[in-house]
Amino acid sequence: GVHDLLDALRTRSKVTRLDLSRNNLTKAASAFAGGFDNLRSLNLGSTFHAATSMRELVHALETAKHLTALNVANNSMAADDVPAFAEAIARLEIRELDVSGNRLSARGASALAGAIAHAVTLDVSNCRLTGSDVMALLAGAPELATLSLAGRNDASVVEAIAALLPEST
Repeated sequence: GVHDLLDALRTRSKVTRLDLSRNNLTKAASAFAGGFDNLRSLNLGSTFHAATSMRELVHALETAKHLTALNVANNSMAADDVPAFAEAIARLEIRELDVSGNRLSARGASALAGAIAHAVTLDVSNCRLTGSDVMALLAGAPELATLSLAGRNDASVVEAIAALLPEST
């Protein structure tokens, strides 16, 4: 199963990028990151679908010390899950983060803003954010160069972004 695959991959210490998206890892979440000393990029999009799995993910991130890119898109992450997730990634130097398709809400966006200081790329598409949520995220990511806000966000998001643009003369 997944545990056997991960054990086999761990013996290949050169693995820097691991894509486990669209796999059902609800019972194996804690196994994926440990032992991958060179792991820099981890894609777990559409992988977890339960609060228990998100708690395991948070625990597993504690062992992913060199991770710089993380995709947890479409994992049914609720606003209540985000503070613990944000605390876990705050210990890392995440440069690329994709949390698209999760319901972050104001509480989640606020928690995430405190954890993304190193982010250069952030995808919060379809997270049902408001303009205030986006402003909080922008304030928390001073190095941000790429921001994805596609779909299912509040109309105030466009207004908040427009307010940041220089006025044309």
